[in-house]
Amino acid sequence: MRTHSLVTFISGHRGRLACLALWLLATVPGGAQVATRTGTQIDTGLLSFFSEANRSVKVTVTELGARTVQSQVRITFLDSADRVVGRQDGVLARGRPVSFELPLSTSETQVQLRASVVLIGATGRPTTPVVTLEDVDANSLTIGQRITCAPPASREGPVTPYCPGTVISSFTIGG
Repeated sequence: MRTHSLVTFISGHRGRLACLALWLLATVPGGAQVATRTGTQIDTGLLSFFSEANRSVKVTVTELGARTVQSQVRITFLDSADRVVGRQDGVLARGRPVSFELPLSTSETQVQLRASVVLIGATGRPTTPVVTLEDVDANSLTIGQRITCAPPASREGPVTPYCPGTVISSFTIGG
């Protein structure tokens, strides 16, 4: 009697696992169904910042495109040895900016950092991002704007943003 109950219990679980596996396979898109996504990466050069209490570096990404445009955003700060010192992910949409503020209170008096912003959105729904990098000093109540990256105001359609002091790369995912 116990053996029969154990066999029924195991076969019941196997059946459920088999159904779950079939359901997962059915919901995974095939190679021809993968949506194409486009991406833009904006990298700054190394920038020097004073390091003390109440100081930080802040990147804000704002969407100026259509209200239906959404992009995945990853903001990453790297040190001079290309080690990741901070990372933030978010969903960018019109009226919902993504920002990340990294505190600069280290033992060194000055640090060198660079920022990398990656935006990935659906093909055919171009994003129009504006990226701003600021040096925030709460001790003296100042915010120094270091880099502003924005699309040209006089052009319509998908255009490459004007970003002095940065490198912009575009790429496609899927297809």
